[in-house]
Amino acid sequence: PMATSEVDGYAIQNAILDIAVTDDLGKVWRGVVVDAAAGASGGVREVDIILGEDTNGDGIDDTLYQRLSWLWEASDYWSMDEEFDPTKDYDGDGIDTLTETLMGTDPFNPNDVLKITAFAHSGGTRTRTTESTAFALSFDAIGGHAYTVEEATDLKAKNWKPREFFLPGSDAPINVLSVPSGSGRSSSTIYLLPSNSTNAFFRIRAE
Repeated sequence: PMATSEVDGYAIQNAILDIAVTDDLGKVWRGVVVDAAAGASGGVREVDIILGEDTNGDGIDDTLYQRLSWLWEASDYWSMDEEFDPTKDYDGDGIDTLTETLMGTDPFNPNDVLKITAFAHSGGTRTRTTESTAFALSFDAIGGHAYTVEEATDLKAKNWKPREFFLPGSDAPINVLSVPSGSGRSSSTIYLLPSNSTNAFFRIRAE
C-alpha cells in the first residue's frame, strides 16, 4: 500500500502523465494518468493511479502484460509458435494491442475500435448559434478516458493539429472531452465550426 503524497510539477495539455514511485526497498513502481488535461488551468488536481511493477523494462507493468497475454491465448489470434507481443496489431484494425487496451477498446475484436461514426452539417436544426452553423461529429466514448480532436489539411503531410470544439448546448469552445469513470460506453456528439481550409480532415484521439 502506498500513502497519499504530494508531487510538485506540471502537465502540458493533452499529455499523458507518467509517475514513478520508489519504495523503501528501492523497487520502482510506475503508473499513468491519461486524463491529466481535464484539470483546470493553473489548478491542483487530485488523482488515483494504479502502480505496477515492470521487471523487464518494456514500459508495461507485469500485471497488465500477463492479463493481455491470457486474453491473447484465449482469442482466435493465438499461435503456439509465436510469443505474445503487446505492440502488435493482432486483430488488424490498425491499432496495436497495448494502445487499444489503454483507450478502452478490445484489442482482439476488429469491430471494436475508436472511430468517427457520423459527420455531417447540422443543417440549422439546433437552437444554439454554434450548433446551427457547425458540423456534428459523433463517436463512441468510453468512461475514464479523455478525447481530443485533430485537424489536417493534407493527409500525406500528416500535419495534424489540435482543434477546439463545442459540446451540445454550449457556446464555449473546449479542447478536451473528459468522460467520467464508470460512465460505460455511449455515443457522443461534438460540434466543429467550419474550417477556413479548402480541405479539412478530422480524427479523434483518446488518452
